[in-house]
Amino acid sequence: MPAHEALVVGAGLLGLSAGYFLAKRGFRVAVLEREAPLSCTSDKSTECYRVFWPGDEALAALVARSLELLPPFQSTARPNRRGYLYVGEEAALAALAEKAPHAGPLRIHRQGTSYPQGAREGLNLLRAGALVDGGYYVRTPENRPFLGPVAEGVYLLGAFSGYGVMAALGAGELLARWVAGEALPSYAQALAPGRYRDPSYQPPLEAAQAQL
Repeated sequence: MPAHEALVVGAGLLGLSAGYFLAKRGFRVAVLEREAPLSCTSDKSTECYRVFWPGDEALAALVARSLELLPPFQSTARPNRRGYLYVGEEAALAALAEKAPHAGPLRIHRQGTSYPQGAREGLNLLRAGALVDGGYYVRTPENRPFLGPVAEGVYLLGAFSGYGVMAALGAGELLARWVAGEALPSYAQALAPGRYRDPSYQPPLEAAQAQL
């Protein structure tokens, strides 16, 4: 296959993002998909975004980059600040917040009236017995994705369990950078499949316990 052509296997949100950023770099892109686009896990998303990744600056940076790339797609993506709800003891939650300085200051609300009005929107109710097919939920031990080269001319973009939508734009752009031989951000090697061959790599397993 000529160097200016790329074959993307999988028309989920991540695959389409990779194809988009490759095309922006001048590649002729073909996308191979056995089902309808966005029909596996991409259409099961809760459509939430967060930069709260306690103890994992690499994932925080990847998602933050995705949010930077989102504005041109707002008319289609219709982003909504739904937020996340973590339930636990206050001391444990405060400790998590300390490990996520990238998420901004921690606001403690003693009364419901002080909680932002917008955060009450976007609730979903599942009655007893309801079943939602979330598709495939594949993750690595430390819950970091596979994003980068696995062999000459072959690149992997997968294992984005629970954060594929919020990371898709940053991940697609980063994959295109790998393919095009461009300069990579500082967190790229921490997400590359080859990290497990590096004796000095220390997976942030404690951080993965706090990731949903």
